[in-house]
Amino acid sequence: MSQRVTGNVPDDVAERLSLEPNASAYVTEALRERMEHEQTRSLLIEHGFPPVTDEGIARARERRRAAAAKMTPERRAELRRLGRSVA
Repeated sequence: MSQRVTGNVPDDVAERLSLEPNASAYVTEALRERMEHEQTRSLLIEHGFPPVTDEGIARARERRRAAAAKMTPERRAELRRLGRSVA
């Protein structure tokens, strides 16, 4: 079952949606992913973890980016040799 929903989106979003052969499926997938993230955040809080914030996610991404920038081919090979996963 489905319902027709109409809304307005910014021009850049409309342009991106125009590239999709099935914009409804694209939007549905994006919203379901967002709903899953919201559910995960709720479960973490329910189990005693501190709230996940957008700012915290941004800080974690920056730390990951900084760490990746320091990763040399030699260090990557050493980590693989030690059996550690390398992104």
